[in-house]
Amino acid sequence: MTFEHACFLSFARDAGKASTFAQEFYCELKEHLLVYGKNEFSIFKYDQCEERRNGDDWTLWVQRELCHSAMMIAVCAPTYFNGSPGCVSEFDGMELLAKRRLGALNEQDHARDWIIGLRLKEQVPLPRLNKGYHVVDFFDCCANPAQVRKTKKHRDTVEGLADRIYKHWQWLKEHPNVAQLWQANLCAAFKLPGGASTPADSFPHAGGGSW
Repeated sequence: MTFEHACFLSFARDAGKASTFAQEFYCELKEHLLVYGKNEFSIFKYDQCEERRNGDDWTLWVQRELCHSAMMIAVCAPTYFNGSPGCVSEFDGMELLAKRRLGALNEQDHARDWIIGLRLKEQVPLPRLNKGYHVVDFFDCCANPAQVRKTKKHRDTVEGLADRIYKHWQWLKEHPNVAQLWQANLCAAFKLPGGASTPADSFPHAGGGSW
């Protein structure tokens, strides 16, 4: 197998402004990734994907797309780890995949960019991000999520994240043990921890709720 997505964007589906921020961030990131190749760097975001067929099981669909993503960006609204079982399942899944991928690559560096966390509120502790993951703060986008596309500071930050995604992709692509990773066929045995909480045939919709 090869990776289909450079990045899996994980976010709470009903978190109000956090969901709006995820959409604005997605558009900005996509724009910056175009610099590195128009077709090579796909970002998986569930409501931007038309590949899920009617009747497909939601959990199995997300499970497959996560396993075929080189890394994850987690938009950590306060409800991400507490109140969003689907997000926790995705985060746990990428941690598990990262561990297995490192084993297949014979790597010991657990701080590689398998997961990047975006913090949206300063007052909310997110201890699960304290594992050597790269964490970026967007605190002043709390009231106005559109600022991530309008403010030079934030656009520069997203440009830097696009560069990290590109470098992680290249690191994987050029790794001397990448053949061992493909031979390990990790997706065949991968199961999404906990499963997603969304009914099989209904897409959740962003908006509503609160931070």
